Amino acid sequence: MRLHALLVLVQIAGMVAGAIFGMGRWLEWMAFRVEPGSWGFLMRPWAFVTHVLIQPVSPWFILQMVWLWQWGKILEENFGRGFLLRLYGVLTLALPGVLVVLSVLPGSGGYMLADPGLVHFPLFLAVAMLMPDAQWLFGWPFKFWAAALSAIFLLQYLAARDLVGGLLAVVAGALTYVLMRRAGMESRLVGIAETMREVLPERRGKGEGKGAGKRVASPKLVPRAELKPEAPDVERVNALLDKIAASGMGSLSDAERADLQRASARLKEKP
Repeated sequence: MRLHALLVLVQIAGMVAGAIFGMGRWLEWMAFRVEPGSWGFLMRPWAFVTHVLIQPVSPWFILQMVWLWQWGKILEENFGRGFLLRLYGVLTLALPGVLVVLSVLPGSGGYMLADPGLVHFPLFLAVAMLMPDAQWLFGWPFKFWAAALSAIFLLQYLAARDLVGGLLAVVAGALTYVLMRRAGMESRLVGIAETMREVLPERRGKGEGKGAGKRVASPKLVPRAELKPEAPDVERVNALLDKIAASGMGSLSDAERADLQRASARLKEKP
């Protein structure tokens, strides 16, 4: 099962459990709480993770799950399961960590973390960073929607005088940016791979009939096992492209990324 689908199923399970046990009791069990100068949160270590499972029964929940599926799928297809797991895990664990740090500062107050949106909205921000100029609702590009929605959410925290919640939202966005920048070295291989597809021999379809043998443009990387090794780098590149298509950019090792970059440079130099 794909990771983004598993995340959606876990969220649905959390919503059902909250409905069965009652949201009050579910909050008491699963929310992460800190009190100033207290280390009581250590008695409930599961709350470092379970705070993302508090989902009230509402139409908004359905929209959240659609978005979680959509954004998670895009990130998993482009960067692999490992990146999506790392991003989701870092956001889930980092937010309670920020609250722990705040709780030891002078003048701090208690706080309860029970907002999965602080983890899920950054997935949308990651997609906006990946494809900022791609159009979304009403033909607006992702970068405009990311800026507008981020401003609205921060204003909501300000209106509620929830400065800690606003700080957590900023931290979540900053962590997403850092992780996407680190993954950017891998995402740039998309351009290299597309260059490969232009330089290497065209892939011919096996079938007959209309359209057979024609090169088909696709936004996704596809295995190129049928290419003829007409250049010394072709076989190696084909294997790497197959791996990217199957597991995402994040599946390549440092050595494999270096091989792909060197091969791309050599093929570009060919007349």
